[in-house]
Amino acid sequence: MGKHAGWQIKQDLPDGAYSDEEYDRIAAHSVDWWVQGEDLPLYENRVDLTDDGRIRLHYTWTNRGAHGKLMDLLEAALRTQGLVW
Repeated sequence: MGKHAGWQIKQDLPDGAYSDEEYDRIAAHSVDWWVQGEDLPLYENRVDLTDDGRIRLHYTWTNRGAHGKLMDLLEAALRTQGLVW
């Protein structure tokens, strides 16, 4: 997965929140997490080809609520360890 850089953190916060050097310092002291959930199967979700050979994606996110709960549990666990402010 790699490590986040300051510019990646910067794009998620309001303009001017920190200097570029501060974003780099935050990134250097951060811990990256990979959290993965799965969508429930849905017959209509598929990848197919159009008549002219182009790729076409049909997709509906089916497990958004469970993913939100998973993220809430992770954040709560990190907060108990003082890792999230």
